[in-house]
This record gives sequence, C-alpha cells and structure tokens, in this order.
Amino acid sequence: MAVAKSIEAISRRIQRDDHLPVLPQIVTRVREVAGDRDASASDLAEVILKDQSLTAKILRVVNSPFYRQYARKVTTVTQAIVVLGFENVRNITLAGTAQSVLSAFSDRRVLTDFWSHSLATAVAAQMVAQESRLPVTEEAFVGGLLHDVGKLLLASYFPEDYAGVLDDVRSGLTYLVAERRRLGTDHVEVGIELARKWRFDDTLETTIRRHHDMASLAPVDREPIPRIVAFSNLLTATLYRDVGPGRGVALEKLLLEGPSFVSLRSDALREMLSALRDRIEELAHCFGIEIGELPELPEDFGTVRGADREEKTRRPARDSERILRSEIERQQQWMGYVSKITEALVRETELRSILTLVLQAATRGLGAERALFVIRDAVGAKLRIAFAEGERAGPELKSFEEPLAMDAGLLARTVLEGKPHNVPDADDPLYGAPLSPREREILGSRAIATIPVKKKGQVVGVLVALNPRKGNPIPDGDVPSLLLLANYASLALERV
Repeated sequence: MAVAKSIEAISRRIQRDDHLPVLPQIVTRVREVAGDRDASASDLAEVILKDQSLTAKILRVVNSPFYRQYARKVTTVTQAIVVLGFENVRNITLAGTAQSVLSAFSDRRVLTDFWSHSLATAVAAQMVAQESRLPVTEEAFVGGLLHDVGKLLLASYFPEDYAGVLDDVRSGLTYLVAERRRLGTDHVEVGIELARKWRFDDTLETTIRRHHDMASLAPVDREPIPRIVAFSNLLTATLYRDVGPGRGVALEKLLLEGPSFVSLRSDALREMLSALRDRIEELAHCFGIEIGELPELPEDFGTVRGADREEKTRRPARDSERILRSEIERQQQWMGYVSKITEALVRETELRSILTLVLQAATRGLGAERALFVIRDAVGAKLRIAFAEGERAGPELKSFEEPLAMDAGLLARTVLEGKPHNVPDADDPLYGAPLSPREREILGSRAIATIPVKKKGQVVGVLVALNPRKGNPIPDGDVPSLLLLANYASLALERV
C-alpha cells in the first residue's frame, strides 16, 4: 500500500537532490542577454550558437508555418532573433531546453502522455492568445508546456505509486484526486517547488499554481497567462483525454463558457479547434516531442442548438470586448509595424526606409505624438535631427543642433550616459529642468522619452518620443517597446 508523502519532505528532497535535472547554463545566459538593454541580436545569436540543439530548434520554429511570414527561409540565428524578437527567443529557449531536460527524467509511458497533453495545452494557449490579440503568445505557450511539470517529478520519485495514479485516472478519477489519494500531495504543489528551484518568473509560477483554479483567477485583461492556460488545460483535456460518449456535448458546453473565461467568442474558438491538431503535430516535430496519435474531433461535436449557442456566447463577450477593443486595436497597429520592420531587416531594405518605419511604429503603433531620430555628426561633436514623424514634424526640426556635452541638454546626456530617460513633465521641478533652452524651443514638448541607439557598442544616436500636450506623458509601459525599436535601429545601422 502506498505511503503518503508530505509536501515538506518532497520539497526538501527537491532542494537537495543532486540528481534532479538543472536547467543548462545557456538558459541563464539567454535570459541575461535578452534582458540586457544594450545587447544586440548579434550578441544573443552568439550565445545561442554555442548550443547546436537549441540553434536547430529555433531555426525550425521560426520557419514553421505559424511563424513563417516571408517567402524567404530564415537561415541564420540573427535573422531568427529579428523575426521572433528577444522575448520570444527567451521563451522558446526555456521551453525547448526544459523539454529536453525533462524528457530524460521519467519513463516512456509517462512521458508520452505528459508531452501529448502539455504540448496540446501549450499550442491551444498560444492560439487563444493570438486570436485574442493579446501580446503574450510565447509566454502562454511556455505556461501551457510546463503547467503540469510536477507530474514528472512525482512519477520519477515514486514510480510504483504513480503507476497506481495512472490506473486511477483511467478508472475515472482526476489527477489531483488520484495523486492525493496515493501520495498525500499532488503535481501542483510539487510543480511549485520545482518552479522555485529553477527560478521561474512569478507569472509562470502562478500559472503552475492555479491551472486547476479558474474560478479565482483575475479577468483575462489583468492576468492573461494563468487564465488562458487554465482554460486551455481544460479544453485540451476534454478534447484529447476524456474520450468517450458525450465528449462532443461536453466540448460544446465548454466553448459556450469560453468567452467568460478568455474574452474570445465561441465561434472563434470553434475555428481554432479545427486547426489545433495540425499545429500540435507541427510543433511536436519542431521540438522533437513524441506525442502519439491524437484523436479527431468527436462525432457528436456541434449538437448544441445554434440559436442558444450564439446568444449564450454573445452575452458574456460584449463587456470584455468593449474593455479590450481599444487596447487590441493599438496592439494590432504595433504588431503590424513590428512585422514590417523585421521583414525590412530580413530583406536588407535601405536604412532610411527602416528608420522611417521605426518612427512610425513609435507614433502610429505606440501613440506618441511625435518621434525623432537624432544622430551624431561625422566628427561626433554635435547632435542633429535626421528623421521625424508625427505631429509638427516639419522642416524646422532639421535646423536643430546640440553640442555633445553633459550640460548641453537631455539628448546629449542620453548619448554620453548611454541610458534611457523618460520625463513625464519637463516643467516639473522634480525632474530638474532636463531640457536645454534650445531643446525646449525646437522640441516643444513637456513629455519626452529618449533611448540611446548603438552601433557596434557605441552610442551613435537617440530615438526620441514626444507628447507635446500637457498631461500626456509617455507611459512607462511603452519604454520596453521603444527599447525594442532602438534595437531595430541599431541592427539597421550596423549594416551601413
């Protein structure tokens, strides 16, 4: 008879277990470089190229139909980073490396079931995030892939007991009930302990902690990843695990409730399901995961009356759609410009066109009233405005010049310090009068964000976002996006 194991004892074992897999050093290095504001795509590529397996996975992923945006195949890691972005590469690295490490950590029977469900959940979460126009597709994928990670630890530590758990599940018990019955703990508690040992971020730990607890999660616009993963976990379990009579009706009922969980209409979820199986098989190939045979959609799927289904779908969706509509439209604009810039970089478009797209992304994508690109002159002693987009971006800006000295103004200080600044109100004494008289005259803005742009490690210019109207500062949440645009500008300049 199985003996119950306390979570305290399992936690101690996890913390001292020398045989427990550790995430390879490359994950830490990729995290560090991807989080470094001064790092370029070339810097990140240099780290990734040291791991042949990771290099191959990233190239397979970027050339898969889900990501393939261009006719030309992406053949270098640097190009892949430009297309995917730093955050996506960081998440793909974590997902791919964790999958490789964990696949050596349990027997084949457990692994096939684990990865089949985990990958299905990951893909569903990614697709829900994409269809909802939420900019968390890769975070949702990682959360889906690793939400059940505690199961592999339990199966490895207590193989005989966990074989009994699997028998109980086949008899109709849930995993949580079966695990607690035989082990005195469950995969959620153990997964949290592993998340702490592997230093997962707070969002991923919350996703692991609460993927069976949808009722208490915050709305999707406040806590998108845990909520999307929790819904996707339930959706794929109903779709691929609970095979039996009535599966289609159960799935229909879940789709009817979908809009209240993830702000996505059930007809959109229905269309997503038709593409889900192919997408799972495609990514299983990219990551080298054996998933077995996935069942088709159930024959009784679609039996709920259409009129009832449509009305139940519309009601909970209306409020969420209204709240999210403006942010979604802005995200669509932003992602459209990011796509244009990455395509221009891959196609090696001329510098002027790329920098113009960067400034348009800042104004039309992020909502800045005006954006400028300021460069050092050939001697390096002065700054001048080279390009401008947005309101009042007329020819008078071209007359601006500023000496490169610490007391010259905010633009010169940004170059010399090599760090970004975000000033909500230049007239507020709190910010110490950051603008020079000449900057105040020409720029005409109280709200200004400045981001240094580098070429081969040296600051050669400044990306500037301006909101001249009083009381309209550049949001702090937009600074990471401006840093991304500055990195794109750096990539374009490095080719010159």
